[in-house]
Amino acid sequence: MASNSDEHASDHEVDSEADDIETVPPDNIQFARQDSSHSLTGSSRLQAYSDAIFSIIATVMILPIAHHEISEHKSLYDTFGELLPQLVVYLMSFFAVSAAWAGHVWVFQTIARTDDVIVLLNLFILMVVTFLPFSFTLLGLFPTYILAIGICCLCITFVGVLQTFAVWYAFRQEDRILTQETISDPEKNKRKSALYQVLLTNPIICIVALLVALIDSSVGHFLLLLLLFGQPLRKYTIALYNKCKHACCGGANLPNIQYISNKILEEKISMERVEAFSDGVFAIVATLIILDICEDNIPSQEAVKSEGSLEKALGKDWTVYLAYTSTFITVGILWFVHHSVCHFLVECNRLMTAFNTVSLAFIGGAPLAFKLTSMFEDSDYGNNERIAIQFNCVILFIASICQLMMFITALRKPHHLVHPSAGYHGSEHAYLIAKLCVYPVISLFIYCLCFRSDLLSIYAFNLMQIGMPALFLFLRLTFYVGRKLHQIGSFKRMCPSRWLCNSNRSACCSNRSSCCSNRSSCCSTRT
Repeated sequence: MASNSDEHASDHEVDSEADDIETVPPDNIQFARQDSSHSLTGSSRLQAYSDAIFSIIATVMILPIAHHEISEHKSLYDTFGELLPQLVVYLMSFFAVSAAWAGHVWVFQTIARTDDVIVLLNLFILMVVTFLPFSFTLLGLFPTYILAIGICCLCITFVGVLQTFAVWYAFRQEDRILTQETISDPEKNKRKSALYQVLLTNPIICIVALLVALIDSSVGHFLLLLLLFGQPLRKYTIALYNKCKHACCGGANLPNIQYISNKILEEKISMERVEAFSDGVFAIVATLIILDICEDNIPSQEAVKSEGSLEKALGKDWTVYLAYTSTFITVGILWFVHHSVCHFLVECNRLMTAFNTVSLAFIGGAPLAFKLTSMFEDSDYGNNERIAIQFNCVILFIASICQLMMFITALRKPHHLVHPSAGYHGSEHAYLIAKLCVYPVISLFIYCLCFRSDLLSIYAFNLMQIGMPALFLFLRLTFYVGRKLHQIGSFKRMCPSRWLCNSNRSACCSNRSSCCSNRSSCCSTRT
């Protein structure tokens, strides 16, 4: 009997498994077989891996600057003058890597699946991107050498050309690789042309800069600076071309060029990719600041013996540990504000991405700011310490004001880019604006305070960095209490002598029995 029951049970399991197989839609089975036969895979992991590479390469360029030897007996203004070429190289490399990342985002917004060719092309693109820090460092050290300019220009050109080739291949294999939205788009060819022109803008600038640098290197450097404004430059160049073509030839504008010039600020960028790239930069910056401590501030055996104990040897560098704590908290709070903004954003356009890139570039300067903050003891209220605090305030102000501008840009089209709760009349609008305004206001105040009193500015700066979490908690509590008080006042005005449901405080009725289906959830007293 037991064996028969086991056989019946096994037969029932086989039948249920067969039913499950039969219930699978035949289209899905055919699609799975097609993917397996052509070795197609999803692109999500490839995009995550690429975002990690891009964020690391964009941020590590700050390390040579942060490890630059800074004398405590020399004016920081003179030191900044020495570091200015490296700072410019850092910003240019950060924006160049960010532009390559943006192109990568545009490419993979049209690609749903990847084959071996796309994967290998992506690896070649990442290999060239990882070479950008070397090329920009070489350019910063030897700005007048044609070879240095040529290596930098060729790296950027290769990235754009490889991405363009990936787009060409993907559209050649459209039924296998492209997204369904792209395949069914009636303006698919215009989208392909738009991608070509977006990806080839920086390579064209670099080729022109290299050719001009053969004649005059300073003019070539100026043309390389146009990489920072590549997309707006392309927009106005296309508009000027269309006007000249219409004036000279009397013909209509080319449809693909007109399409791109109209959509330059309208096309959306994946919020998931923006968050992944930003999180990578924040994570790297938050961990880079510990490298200097591990390298320079761990006491040696001789130092411990001379001080008599490990506690005394570690205590000599207490300002370094304080600076590390405050810098980590600052980077963490800036990430918290960035996370709050992205949480209420539905989509992100190019202008918002530009503000986000500038914000991340200045946040990447946190390791240098940490080094300057940790170099001077609180007892030395000299000019250098004031300059270091002002430098920190400038970084915080620009990074935070760009986060605010990112959200303000989204409010230009609140119905498309912002969640309704964070819109102009949303419940979280005022609180989010308050969070975004904290760092710009306080950093600007401390910067101005430095001209008034060095001592007060030092105390205010340290208090700002250490006490910022408590300030944000107080801000959250204030808005929560104010919202509750406003709701209570609204309810009293709405139904002053009626019953209120505990489960839904906004619902009121004329008697307790009709308040809700469950009497236990009604208030026992009237308002």
